[in-house]
Amino acid sequence: MTVAFAPTAADPYGLGTDIVLQGDLNPVWGVATSFTNLGYALSRRLRAALGSLFYDLGYGFDLTDLVNQGLTPADVARISQAISAQCLLDERVQTCRASLSLVPQTGDLTISIAGTIAQGVPFTFVMAATSVTVALLTVNGTPVAQAQAANTNTAAGGTTTIIVEGGNQPGPPGPPGPSGSASLTFNLNPNGYGDNSGAEVVVDQIDANLGALAASVTFELVAAVLSASGTSTVRLRLGGSDRLPDGEIVATINATTGSFVSKNNGSTVTNPTGLQRVKLTVQSSGASVDAEIDGGPTITIR
Repeated sequence: MTVAFAPTAADPYGLGTDIVLQGDLNPVWGVATSFTNLGYALSRRLRAALGSLFYDLGYGFDLTDLVNQGLTPADVARISQAISAQCLLDERVQTCRASLSLVPQTGDLTISIAGTIAQGVPFTFVMAATSVTVALLTVNGTPVAQAQAANTNTAAGGTTTIIVEGGNQPGPPGPPGPSGSASLTFNLNPNGYGDNSGAEVVVDQIDANLGALAASVTFELVAAVLSASGTSTVRLRLGGSDRLPDGEIVATINATTGSFVSKNNGSTVTNPTGLQRVKLTVQSSGASVDAEIDGGPTITIR
């Protein structure tokens, strides 16, 4: 349960303050705030099984299952992109890039995550994944100590209590906060999408029941994208005609590099309610120029 998200002197960017537990067998309570709290939130995502939260089916990418699996370079690249995409599902994260390295002596994984929050302020986290847990090691270059005090050094990303053990499943959900509401998450084709026609084409279409959501709904698209040349565009459209690239644009992601880069974008619109078409489109920069979306893009509606 998040205790606070409003900006304070100790947490100027409103990243929140949360209670953390040192371990199931050593119940020493502490709190983490600001960037350290965000680091813990991301580490929990990376040790939770996908779909383990019934109210957020896009939550979770369990790194503990990958330890001692003999990963290939292609596996490492794919997993790094999946980590970035999972971190971007946290609404506090604006941009993200993850890298993964294997510790040969132990088979454990080291994860480096760099990005920015919504205000454009950068962050860096280093985590270690074992067969048991994902531990947060450093926040903005500062080691995370096993202390029992709240983080008071928010500018440097401070230190606080480290989670050193425990299961890979999130606990039962608490009650929603004052602004809590339902949400929908759609995990799209794990094989990805592509087009090279130069025209905007619909590559996927889903029907979303928006009836349980609030009067205003926020759409967010998270995807790893590339363009063989120039700038290609990925759009998320709401409504319009069946399988046609029309309707209101609620998210736009531009691809400008020849390798996959994880990005997110979205907007808040008036809820049209009921069952609505949501369409994913791709437009390459020109004829015979490849535009691609890597496997497993995610749409979240809340």
